[in-house]
Amino acid sequence: MATEQKPDSGRRVVVALGVFLALYIASIMAGWPQRATDRIATKQNESVAMQQGQAGDKLLAGATTGCPPLWMILPFAILLVSIAVLPLIPHTSHWWDSNLHKFCVAGGLGLLSLAFYLLMDRQPVVGHWPVDYIADPAIKGLNWHVSGTILSNSMLNEYVPFIVLLFSLYTITSGIRIDGDLRAHPLTNTTFLAVGIVLAS
Repeated sequence: MATEQKPDSGRRVVVALGVFLALYIASIMAGWPQRATDRIATKQNESVAMQQGQAGDKLLAGATTGCPPLWMILPFAILLVSIAVLPLIPHTSHWWDSNLHKFCVAGGLGLLSLAFYLLMDRQPVVGHWPVDYIADPAIKGLNWHVSGTILSNSMLNEYVPFIVLLFSLYTITSGIRIDGDLRAHPLTNTTFLAVGIVLAS
């Protein structure tokens, strides 16, 4: 009785990751991301120059980031105190065990900080994603552009790359076991690290 051969899907995953990395390197060598970034930066500079009546490059070079008032560190301080104290209080320790409750506390305090930029801040903010640009506050009404810039700075430019890097490091180096038919091999580990480095940077 012939036994059916199981395809080596582990090799396919490594090959797919290698192809992805090769395509990424080829696109960089061809200059595609650089050209796209230049187009975005040119469009942003033209928009800033039209709004301000100045050269966009000069405005970008001389941009200053508005500093929030000192009382705006309260949400962060409350979050730190919550993490440190709520698990120790008998009435709140069981409530704090739920990840949903932790998310609600952190998300609520984050929204409170974001509300400052939406409602009160009147300073231009430097955006960093996908390229550096200036987010000017609204003359009247809500500062959607400024608050969106703050959110994209924190999420797309800081949080997501950091989480991808942490996931790569924990997976490769700290003994987290991932079940599957992918064979442990130095080439496999190196490929995972290479993809994590590319995504994190």
